[in-house]
Amino acid sequence: MAGRRPAGPTSNKRRVLEEILGAHEPLTIAEMAETLGLHHNAIRHHLESLLDAGLVAETIERRSSRGRPRYLYSPTPDARERAVSSYERVSAMLLEVIAEGATPADVGERVGSKLVEFATQSSLGDREKAIGALQSEMKDWGFAPKTEWNGTTCKFTLTKCPVRHMTAMDREVLCSLHVGVVSGAAKSAGMEVKKIDICDDPFTGCTATLSISVV
Repeated sequence: MAGRRPAGPTSNKRRVLEEILGAHEPLTIAEMAETLGLHHNAIRHHLESLLDAGLVAETIERRSSRGRPRYLYSPTPDARERAVSSYERVSAMLLEVIAEGATPADVGERVGSKLVEFATQSSLGDREKAIGALQSEMKDWGFAPKTEWNGTTCKFTLTKCPVRHMTAMDREVLCSLHVGVVSGAAKSAGMEVKKIDICDDPFTGCTATLSISVV
C-alpha cells in the first residue's frame, strides 16, 4: 500500500497533476486519493479543473470482468511542457527572447495565446472560459490572480508575482513577459488589453491590473 504524502506549499491541484505526470500508466481517482491523502471529492474537483485546462485526459477502462468500468486519467501531450516552475517558465521565455531577437511582450503573447488555445478552439469569443482558464494557469504559475467582470470588460489583476525576487533581472522585462501572456490570452478570446497599471508593492510584489474589453 502506498504511503500518503504530507501536504506542502504546493497546491493540491498541482499535486494531482504531478501525480498523473509521474505515473507510468493512467490512474484512477481511488489510486490518487490513496497516494495523495486527499478525499475522492477533492480529487474530482481538481481533475475537473485540469480537464478544463487541457492538462489531463479522461478515458474509460476497458474490462472483460463484471463491474462498472473505472475512469482513468493521464497527462495530455503538452502537459509536461506546461507543468514547470515559475522560474523555469521565465527562463524559457527569456531564452526565446534572446534566440529570436523578439521582444518580451511578443514572446509573452505567444505563450498566453497557447495557454487558452483549448478554450477558443470551439468558438472564438468564449471569453469567460478563456479568461477563467488564464486565471487558473496564472495561479499555477504562483500568482494570486483576480478577475472582475463588468459587462464586456474584465479587470484582470495579477498579485504576488512569484519571480519578484529575481533582483538581477530587469523588472520591466519580467513585467513585459507576464503582461504579454495576459494580452496574448485576451487576443485569442477576441478581446484586447485597454489599460495596464503596474504597482511595485514591497510587501506583495508587483500588481498588474489589466482592463480587457471586447474588440
